[in-house]
Amino acid sequence: MKKIIGYIVACSFIVVLNGCDSPAVPSAHNDHSSTIQTFSEETGIYIVQADYPKLDYSEKINSMIKEEIDTEIDLFIEEAKSLELTKEEIEEKNYGKSGLWITYEIYRMDDMYLSIAFDSSIYNSGAAHPYSYTWVFNYDVQRDKELFLIDMFVPDTMFWEAISSVVVPKLNKKLYGDTTIEDEWIAEGAGPDPQHFHAFTITEDSFVFHFAPYEVAAYAAGPQRITVPFSELDAILMPEWAPTKR
Repeated sequence: MKKIIGYIVACSFIVVLNGCDSPAVPSAHNDHSSTIQTFSEETGIYIVQADYPKLDYSEKINSMIKEEIDTEIDLFIEEAKSLELTKEEIEEKNYGKSGLWITYEIYRMDDMYLSIAFDSSIYNSGAAHPYSYTWVFNYDVQRDKELFLIDMFVPDTMFWEAISSVVVPKLNKKLYGDTTIEDEWIAEGAGPDPQHFHAFTITEDSFVFHFAPYEVAAYAAGPQRITVPFSELDAILMPEWAPTKR
């Protein structure tokens, strides 16, 4: 799975930061709950603050989410240590400590599906600015397995081409006010490549595609989120997701 909310850090940086079973018709029964869990750690060279949900689903789901959080933290700490800067050097050069901040937003949480976006914002000591990205956790509760884009589309369809054809004009309109603009940055970051759409969440009736800074626009433009109703991809969606096929 891989998956952007800013924080002000002490050094005064602003961190921008398929199966054979019968398909189930999605329905929103939002009778599940979550509580915020926080992991915090600070050393002489780094700061970590990671928020993640504890859900009233199975312990398996909570363990999967916690494992992803732990992996993010471990990779960050390894990266921070690889800079080989001491506490004294960081203070002397006024770099500010390396930092990892993880936040999340739940897009869907019901009897059928769970969809969460996690935003990881990272600052490396001495860097000009932080970087950030979104990673996601999508789960098919009824089938008890993770949910991927390929599960939602009719087999043997090049669904990423259809997604790109819808997302690119929406990005053009959002960033430039014109759906017909031909922007190289957008074309490269949201072109017809399945890797461009791995960070997606779902609501009851839509996809939300997440793009990190630099993926489809300059860093200053920040992260981008584009909503695509299922109805706009109806022709190639599996019946349980296509409004006209239910």
